Amino acid sequence: MLYLNSPVSCDYFAGSSKQTTNLASINMTQLRSAPIPIPPEEEQRRIVAKVDELIAFCDQLEANIREKNNVAINYTEAIVHQIATA
Repeated sequence: MLYLNSPVSCDYFAGSSKQTTNLASINMTQLRSAPIPIPPEEEQRRIVAKVDELIAFCDQLEANIREKNNVAINYTEAIVHQIATA
């Protein structure tokens, strides 16, 4: 999305598209020819490693949230039980 909204991409698509009746269109050949920047292989590896690290962190956060929710539910049930038996 960032790339498609970048000046380079917008210039390419604006120059390649045809506009009729306020509707812009682009053919498949022009679409396939759109320049898409790809980082060097080493940078791709660093990106994948960072994404993997962030996904693992998110998984850990999610597990912690689930655990805390379970504790909160147990406390709530204990309080309700104490009130009901008082």
